[in-house]
Amino acid sequence: MPYISVRGSNLHYLEAGNGKPIVCFHSTPASAQFYRPQLEHFGHGYRVIAVDLRGHGDSEKPRGPYRISEFLEDYVAIFDAFALKDFVLVGCSVGGIVAQLYALEHGRNLRGLVLIGAPCSRRGRDVAGFHKAVKEKGWEGVVRGLVDKQLHHATSPEVKEWAVREYLKTPLYVREAEEAALLAEVHHTDRVQEISVPTLLVAGEEEEKEIFEQMELMSRRIANAEWHVMKGAAHVPNFEKPREFNAILEQFLRKIDF
Repeated sequence: MPYISVRGSNLHYLEAGNGKPIVCFHSTPASAQFYRPQLEHFGHGYRVIAVDLRGHGDSEKPRGPYRISEFLEDYVAIFDAFALKDFVLVGCSVGGIVAQLYALEHGRNLRGLVLIGAPCSRRGRDVAGFHKAVKEKGWEGVVRGLVDKQLHHATSPEVKEWAVREYLKTPLYVREAEEAALLAEVHHTDRVQEISVPTLLVAGEEEEKEIFEQMELMSRRIANAEWHVMKGAAHVPNFEKPREFNAILEQFLRKIDF
């Protein structure tokens, strides 16, 4: 498995193809494996890279820190390590939250931004409820609940079991730190209009209400934004409905001449 050394940790990544770069970051707890459909499809004409965030998938899992600001520094270091310029950045959920911050702070390198189920504020996050659920159900029980919530109800049991195994690669201590970081650090609603790069926003029709509403808000505030709602999908539409998602992304890439 390929790894890249970033800020003291070895991060696992998947890569396919040659050409203009598209870099993908997953939701949490999840992994780069959820971008397999995009690697297989877009790898024929682009260089597609999907990275396991620290603490996730097959990347190293240090005890910390797991602040959102740390993930942002990882993004910067990853792009430098791959010598990337003029690329499209794709982020799902937390991967998309960090992508928004990258666009706000380092957007000069971006040709396009793709946000999948990615809100701009987590101030209403019920961290106490998360800890209560872990105490009552255990980490695996919480993960199974997340998979049921985040993947469309029509997803097969076999695929859901695979997703549970991928989610469980993330230790509980990582997720606990992320929960606290999301509540404390993610509240940039008043800045999203500063994102100047062409932006594609995609949400499943069964997305969590708060996330859906925030993405709809961003689609109105970001000047050069395109908004798609995908039927038959929840939190990870690029994985749940890959053919439809890939068609939407292809159209966006043509629109920005990438």
